Amino acid sequence: MVVCPLIDVIDYVTLEYQPSPVVRGAFNWYLQFKWDHVFSYEMEGPEGPTRPIRSPAMAGGIFAINRHYFNEIGQYDKGMNLWGGENLELSLRVSHEVNDLWDSSQKWKTFNKRPDFLTYAFSNI
Repeated sequence: MVVCPLIDVIDYVTLEYQPSPVVRGAFNWYLQFKWDHVFSYEMEGPEGPTRPIRSPAMAGGIFAINRHYFNEIGQYDKGMNLWGGENLELSLRVSHEVNDLWDSSQKWKTFNKRPDFLTYAFSNI
């Protein structure tokens, strides 16, 4: 099992904290990573907001995984030079597993404004 947190954002200019809604990783038809909202019925049950949420994709750099399993699926691709490419690659490698998002393990990240390298790479193929 791979466990991924919700990722709250801290604005890189104002340092304003922006809590994340409950979302899951997904891909569009161009294989670009995106966030999809989670239906409220998926969070029902005795676990409440701590219930794991099934997710078809994961942010490739922020997750918890057993070290031996990570080695078994091939770790990170050492030839991957695209920022964000690991989102697709690792999600496909563990697609036979259930990627779970746990609301109880939130993380924070500041994102700089940068070009979309993955879009650039796919548009030049």
